This record gives sequence, structure tokens and C-alpha cells, in this order.
Amino acid sequence: MDVHSPGVTKRRCDRDDVEASGGDADEKNKPPSSGVGRVRNLMYSLVLLTLLLSTAILFGVTSHKERRAAFVKDLRNPARPLPVLPALPEHASVMVTGAAGFIGLHTVIALKKQGVRVVGIDSFSDYYSVDLKERRAAVLRKDWGVSVLNETTCDERGMVDLLVEHNVTHVVHLAAQPGIAKSLEDPVLYIEQNVKCFVTLLQALKSVTRPGLPRGRIQLVYASSSSVYGTSALPPFSEEEFAEPANVYGSTKLQMESLAAVYAQLHGISSVGLRFFTVYGPWTRPDMAVYVFASRIADGKEITIRGPGIMRDFTYVEDAANAVHLSMKYLSRGGLGTERSAVHEIFNVGTGRQHRVDAMLSVLEKLMGNKSARRRYANRTAHEMSATGANLTKVQAALGYAAGTNLGTGLQAFVRWFEEERRLAWDFDTPRRT
Repeated sequence: MDVHSPGVTKRRCDRDDVEASGGDADEKNKPPSSGVGRVRNLMYSLVLLTLLLSTAILFGVTSHKERRAAFVKDLRNPARPLPVLPALPEHASVMVTGAAGFIGLHTVIALKKQGVRVVGIDSFSDYYSVDLKERRAAVLRKDWGVSVLNETTCDERGMVDLLVEHNVTHVVHLAAQPGIAKSLEDPVLYIEQNVKCFVTLLQALKSVTRPGLPRGRIQLVYASSSSVYGTSALPPFSEEEFAEPANVYGSTKLQMESLAAVYAQLHGISSVGLRFFTVYGPWTRPDMAVYVFASRIADGKEITIRGPGIMRDFTYVEDAANAVHLSMKYLSRGGLGTERSAVHEIFNVGTGRQHRVDAMLSVLEKLMGNKSARRRYANRTAHEMSATGANLTKVQAALGYAAGTNLGTGLQAFVRWFEEERRLAWDFDTPRRT
């Protein structure tokens, strides 16, 4: 028996490998080559790779800046003419939820000016002054012949009865639990009011069918918010951007959008969600920045601004109400869907222009008699967005929407209303006594 040591076997294998490959056995006797050459080649490769990556990044950044500059230019100077949508059908009957609210009041007035039949409902919750809500409802009743019913969207059976009784063709859902800061204190309340009650409304809409309506379904326009974009996005925000809310309120609005899309797909309920950007104007809520600033200017009190560079896209309330009306006309003509498919669309509603909050305050001071308020700057909290701005490309192309009110004109209208209310000594800052 031949017994070979591992070393002998290894040498034989090496020799056989060399001969089989046609190589020279003498190559084995050459000294090993130096590693300097390999290191030099590796360094050259790394340098070349770095240059290629740097060039790609440079051109990528430049391209991004150019695209963004072109987008902003196009946003402010749209080249295409805005579409003109046909009027609502003569038989249109619109239910406005949250009709005694800020945007609700102006939406009802805008619809009545167009001769549209309107029924308003509101729960008259005490998140802020119920007296202010009752005053708005009184304006609608006395000046526009619309009585605001004390009803809630959280009652499905009650909603079905109202939809049938008033032959409703469109629902404008503006009722909600507002307020970003409070949503962090009581998130369950916001989930119940903004999400659960919205599902209840959708269920009621699913239960009502009527011949003569597209797919036999009542059409829906509802209020979303720019808060859905969160702190990670950079303005101007487009509807196609990834939404990542930074607070509970924004999260509830994003959930509403998702639910509306599901009901459009499964149950044929066409809808439009409007992402409103910082709406202001006469009859605004007392907790909104414009009202808070005006109150403190009038009282000679210090004003706190969270972050000196914070910017907002301020939208005048009548422009927001006009967007609601356009959305209903968009749905009535079929939107982008067909007779067999429902529509669900999301649109930004803003101006496409950003203003520093402290600059807005300066305009407000001038309009209120050149009064100067003491200012204190504080750090912005994690749930607050540093800047907002609406990309209006989509809403302009689809609805023909254009924000017609600049900030100075809108603040002037607000100040006229605010000073008249102060003269009448209405205290909207104090919640109703229970």
C-alpha cells in the first residue's frame, strides 16, 4: 500500500495543475510579485470612482435646483388657461356639515350666491366659543335663509334620514375637531371625531341610493389639511409627495383621505379631499394665529412667535370656499372617472406664496393703526411645521382654481370684521359656560 504524506500529495497536485494548464513549471521558482502595483491600481480606481460620483451628484443637485426654479416660475405664472367647469345641476341640494364653523359659514354663503339649495348641520361643540358659532348660524339664517340644524355626523341613522329628507346630492364635510396642539393632549377625541365619525358619514352615504345621481351615489367634498405633509417635506408641497404627519390632527386627516379612497373604490362614492393651507379671514376661530395676534395687539400684550423664520401659505377664506364649490362642479361633470367608476382626488388649496409669520404680524400691526406689539421668539416644537407652501399645478388644471386674494387685502377684510366685533364687545375668547 502506498502511503503519501500530505506534503507529497500537495506537490504532485501543484505540478499536475501547472502541466495541465500549459504553463511553465519554472514560474513557480519566480519570486512573488510586489503588492505595490496592486495598491496603486486600487487607489486609481477609487479616485476615478470618486470623480464619477461627484460629477453625478453635482449634476443631480443642479438639475434638482433647476427643476424647482422652473416649477416655482410656472406656479406663479401659469401658461395654460384655467378650465371653466359647468354649473351645478339645477336639482343640486347640498348638505354642509360644520356649517356654523369658520369655513362652513363662508361655504354656505358662496353656494347661496350661486343659487344652490343648502341645508346646514353643526354639533355646536364647545372646543371654542359656542356663542361665535351661534352668531355665524344667525347670519346664515337671517341673511341667507339657511337654518343650521343641531345634528352630528356621528349618528349614522340620523344622517341617513337627513340625506333622504332633503334630497341631498352633494355633501360638503367640514365638521371636524380642529387644533394641532390639543390633538396631542387628547388623541382619542380626535380619532373619534375626525376618523370614526367620518366613517359613519361614509356608511350613511353608502346606504342612500337615488336614481339621477352618478352611479346612484351622493357625491362628497371633505376638508383635509396641509398638516398631512408633516415636517419632512419641503415646500411647495405637491399632492403626489409622501405624506408623513407630525401630529395627531394631521394623521386623522390623512386617515380620512385613505378611507375616502376605499369607499370610492368599493362603494362608488366619488369624493374630493381639499388640503387647506392656513385659512384666515372674517369670522375665524379665536385660536388661529391671525385672531390671537390681533387680540394681543389690541390689548397691548406680548406676542409669542415660535421660530423667527417660520413661514406659512396664508389662504383667504373666500378662496377656500370657492375651491369647495369648484370641487362639487368637478364631481358633477364626472371628474376623471367614468359612469362605471368612482372618483377620488386630493387637491391643495392655498396661494402658492409663502409669508413669514412675523411679516404677516407687521402687516396686521399697520392695519390696526400702526400699533406695535412686543414680540418674543420661542423655539418651534417638534409637531410644528417650519414652512408650508402649496403646489397648485394640479388644482389649477383640474378645477380652474386660482387664489384671488392677496395677504394684505385679506387681512384688511379681517381687521374690519375684528374691530366691529370688538366694538360690539363679543368675547369669543371665553368658552361657553356649562
